[in-house]
Amino acid sequence: MHTAKKTEIIQTDDEENDKVYEIRCFADIIENNRLDAYQELKLLGRKVLAITESVRKANGIVFPNDR
Repeated sequence: MHTAKKTEIIQTDDEENDKVYEIRCFADIIENNRLDAYQELKLLGRKVLAITESVRKANGIVFPNDR
């Protein structure tokens, strides 16, 4: 944080690799055979992909493999 009189560095406990939380979640799902959580994330992933594809096509973004 910076003010006119001094600069103070605020540190957090956040991991440098910002995907570490997701990795831990995936590991927990696998290690504990949490099929319900797996199905939920799989459905969410498909919804995100469908939206991404829809927006991409609506904006005329064409990848070489689409041709």
